[in-house]
Amino acid sequence: MSSLLAQADGFRHMGKRFQPGGTTFDWKEAAIAAAVLIGPIILILAGTRFQRWRVERRRHSPHALFKELCHAHGLSRGDRRFLSRLARQRQLPQPSLVFVDSQYLDAQQTAAAGERSEDAERLYMQLFGGGQS
Repeated sequence: MSSLLAQADGFRHMGKRFQPGGTTFDWKEAAIAAAVLIGPIILILAGTRFQRWRVERRRHSPHALFKELCHAHGLSRGDRRFLSRLARQRQLPQPSLVFVDSQYLDAQQTAAAGERSEDAERLYMQLFGGGQS
C-alpha cells in the first residue's frame, strides 16, 4: 500500500506546471518533439522527390528510349545487341535513330561494317516492312 501512495505522490505535483513560475520552458524537449514530428515529413518529401527525379531521368534517357522501342517492336536480346552495336559503329548520337531511318539497316553497308547482312535484312523487314531497294 505504501508503494501505491508513493506513486500517487507524483500525480499530486502535476498541477504545479500550470501555475505561474511552476516550471520553465525546456527548449531541449521542444526541439526533440519538433524533430520527432517534422523529421518523418521531411524524409517522406525527400523520398518522393528523389523517386520523381529517378523517373524523369529514366524517361529522358536515350538508352531507355532505345530499350522501349526494342520492346515495342518485340525484338529479341540478340536483335537489341545487333542494333546497339550498329548504332555504335555508325556513331549515332541517339541509338534510337536505327528505328527512324532505314538507311542504317542497309544490308550492303552493314556487311561492309562486318555485320551479318541476313540480320540486317530480317530487321529491316520487321521494322520497316517490304524489301530493301
